[in-house]
Amino acid sequence: MKPSDFFYYGKGLAPQKDASSLVVFYYPIIGADAFALYHYFLSFWDGGSSQTQVAQVLNHLQFGLDRFNQALELLQVVRLVELFTADSTTLYLRSPLEGPEFLQDHLLRPLLKNKIGEVALKALEPAKPQGQKQVADEGKFFKGLLVGEQREVVKASFNQFDPVTFQKRLEKGSLSYANRDTDVLALELLAREYRLNWNQLYQLAEETAVQGQIAINRMEAKLKQKPVAANFSPGESFYLKESKAQSALEFLGQLKDTRGTSVTDQERALILSLQKQGFLDEVISILLLLAYNRDKSLQINERYVLSVAEDFQKQGITSAEEAIVRIQQRLKQGSVSRKQTSFNKQKKQTSPASSSNVPNWSQKNYVDQTTPEEMKAREEERKRMFQQMKGEGN
Repeated sequence: MKPSDFFYYGKGLAPQKDASSLVVFYYPIIGADAFALYHYFLSFWDGGSSQTQVAQVLNHLQFGLDRFNQALELLQVVRLVELFTADSTTLYLRSPLEGPEFLQDHLLRPLLKNKIGEVALKALEPAKPQGQKQVADEGKFFKGLLVGEQREVVKASFNQFDPVTFQKRLEKGSLSYANRDTDVLALELLAREYRLNWNQLYQLAEETAVQGQIAINRMEAKLKQKPVAANFSPGESFYLKESKAQSALEFLGQLKDTRGTSVTDQERALILSLQKQGFLDEVISILLLLAYNRDKSLQINERYVLSVAEDFQKQGITSAEEAIVRIQQRLKQGSVSRKQTSFNKQKKQTSPASSSNVPNWSQKNYVDQTTPEEMKAREEERKRMFQQMKGEGN
């Protein structure tokens, strides 16, 4: 949001303030800025009766815009604030979860654990009751009222990330977490940002996995892919299709087969290294193709591949199409650079200082450093030349 932007508070009363939960469970995650911003919203809540300008909030809290936006985003991540935009922006505050609910939340618990550690987190958990729970007879007091009534069972929506169902699907398949705590948290955030359910996330995880483990960075790369508006040659279109139809290892195997060689262990390790860096196989295939066509060696030039990969990473390349467009840009830049170098070289060769017909000795600051021996040799050469001109020499 910008300082000039306005927003309304949602209609109705402000949520109940639970200072204890905010300090104990939320504060380590959101920090001082988001904590102060939440209390500002709580204190100035007016039920949507008037607009509030962002500049007012910045002035009151003495925040810069970056601090404000980062704090607001943190409050949204932990579900204390929700923003809705239509003709205007409306801000809703949510009450903080109480301890038991917070510690059962598959997003908030890992976030808190990441901040305070496992030991401190365990200390916040309520003691488990001992013995068997006694259940009161509802029918004794409400006889007839509950007969035939269907109890509502709350199930996780298919349009939400459900870590329990996701875990069961992992166990049935061949995937595993690289790090359960961080992966579950990352999957939750991906589900929110891209509005994905657990089934869609599993399919994406399966497609982008590395050695049977979930690769969050490759999942993000796949989700960030955008259509590329470019005209590709028939040859480029062929390689685009092939790069998407098979793994990078299979793609390289076909390339090397054209020269009668096979993929080496070093090349396999290179592909694995690029995968762990977050590159999708289709991008890795284009990298390998570029290195393969660059020279006629039987081995892929690893240093060259890593050099181009570093450039791809800086440019945020996520698809084979973007990779080819970037290669075209690099080739054009190299061509322009070579032309400029050639032009500068020609200019230098034809500059007055290097090719002028005016002798050096006629220059204002010229200092004659010729030795007597050189002077004698020059004179003898001059005489010989004259003799040749007169036909007297050999």
